[in-house]
Amino acid sequence: MTTIVGLDIGHYSIKALRLESAPRGFKATRFDEQLLDTVLAAPNLRLVANPDDADPEAEQPALTPEDLQDALHNAEDEALLAALAALAQQGALDAEHVAVAMPPDLILSSRLAFPFTDPRQIGLVMPLQFEERIPVEIDSLLLDHHLLGPSRLHPDEFDVTAVGVKTDDLRIYIDLWRAGGVDPHAVLMGDAALLHLGAALLPELQQPYAIIDLGHRFTRIACLEPDPATKALRLGHARSVQFGGHNITRDLQRVLDTSYHDAEHFKHTQASIPLEPLAYPSAREARAADALQHAARRLARELRASLQAHHAERRVEVQHLFLCGGGARLHNLLPFLQHELGLPVDPLPVAGEALAALPDLASGQANVAQALALALHEVLPRDRRHTVNLRRGPFAHKGKKSWLRAQLFSLAAIGALLFLALTAWFITSWIALDRQVEASEKALTEATTRLFDKPTTDLNKIKRELANAGDSSSVIPKTSAYEMLFELNNRLPEGTPVELYDVRIDLTRQLIKVDGETDSAATVDRIAESYEAFSCFKGQVKKGDVNTVGDQVKFTLNIAPQCTPDKKEVKKTTKTTEKEE
Repeated sequence: MTTIVGLDIGHYSIKALRLESAPRGFKATRFDEQLLDTVLAAPNLRLVANPDDADPEAEQPALTPEDLQDALHNAEDEALLAALAALAQQGALDAEHVAVAMPPDLILSSRLAFPFTDPRQIGLVMPLQFEERIPVEIDSLLLDHHLLGPSRLHPDEFDVTAVGVKTDDLRIYIDLWRAGGVDPHAVLMGDAALLHLGAALLPELQQPYAIIDLGHRFTRIACLEPDPATKALRLGHARSVQFGGHNITRDLQRVLDTSYHDAEHFKHTQASIPLEPLAYPSAREARAADALQHAARRLARELRASLQAHHAERRVEVQHLFLCGGGARLHNLLPFLQHELGLPVDPLPVAGEALAALPDLASGQANVAQALALALHEVLPRDRRHTVNLRRGPFAHKGKKSWLRAQLFSLAAIGALLFLALTAWFITSWIALDRQVEASEKALTEATTRLFDKPTTDLNKIKRELANAGDSSSVIPKTSAYEMLFELNNRLPEGTPVELYDVRIDLTRQLIKVDGETDSAATVDRIAESYEAFSCFKGQVKKGDVNTVGDQVKFTLNIAPQCTPDKKEVKKTTKTTEKEE
């Protein structure tokens, strides 16, 4: 069993959801949330165009835009480190795998199309096309991609989401997370990771729909396409827009002329988007209602633009919206969006069987959605999840013993497959070798039967038979087919009018057949007698058919050569050879 933490690092709070994966699924075992105490919660810093114009008696010094931005970033980093330290102290981050999302405003993405699906081919070609659509140098980016599926615009191609992040930005955030005690195994694209929620929470829904995660600073949008034929859930369109609960709080702070903290409290406890014109008891409440309605309409415009982009790219109409995230709890937001967009809008059913064990989530708490989406990246099968992970290449996670333990099952499976493959190879080789032995024994049996008139495969017996036969030339023929053919032609009587038009020599069966044509039957006898003079043919020449055709005689001679001369003949031949030399 592997433990995974999905760590949703937002601008309002950090959510940590721990899952335990098992062969048959997963279950949630813990959920923690730590609020971020940043300057955004107490905006006492003031902005002026020229620091020389600042009031020296003011409680807080006035800052230039650059200084203010640096102050905000420093405050956010300090708040992040403090929140991570608090979660670590509570034990909320104890897990074998941790998955986080890169801030949406630092991610570049674009849809591309290729006529192939091999990741290696896409990796080679993608930078050339991606560079034409982004405002930065391609060499400064770390790239990854996610295969969406067959293109609806180009039938012979496949849609791909190309993703890039500046290597400097990625390095800064990884170092920041490590400083907070977190070394994430996966750095994901938060909006695209909403695909995991659809795969886990809405597996039976077979219509195009969108999941909207309303955060504090960003709203993540993912349009999903279930395939009725394969039951696979595909990501159609993913986008993050810089609008969230922070914008609503800012608008309320302005119209209510109050502090950020009080505006945030009003949003959580009293804010309600008006669905129809109402008479308010005070101008202050009327201004707040107008601000809320204005913010909701802005959100509706962003959602409508995303749905239209999805339709333009995939030719698919979204038929349902599911909202999650802290911003989804704003009163009357769901019916307002349903009226504005003309689509059914419901809260995402975050609480299910796998999450029912957590009391905090029993009511379907919306703000756990992004943490769950991140954690599911490490739980779901690869074909059901978003595959972009920016911790790759030089930023790949180095691993720990816990990672090795998590991989033991995969390593054991690979080892078992290798063992089976080697076993199959040995068995196949053994069978082939056994067949070769059988063939060799059969050939040896045939040879010994031919040589000794009795079959045997015992090497000792064969050696004894050869020893009893004396010189090996007495049992093993030493004359080749070429030599026999030479003797057949060379031993024809001189001056004999003869033509050998077919000579067949079968050394395996020790048979020779000679077909020829001469002038008389007497000549045939002389030819046979001449062949008998050759030791290999002595007593083995038999006349076959002899037919007279006109003034010619056609004949056949059958010869069973026995080229095993006795020792005397061998010695005689040897002496003759030495004398000639």
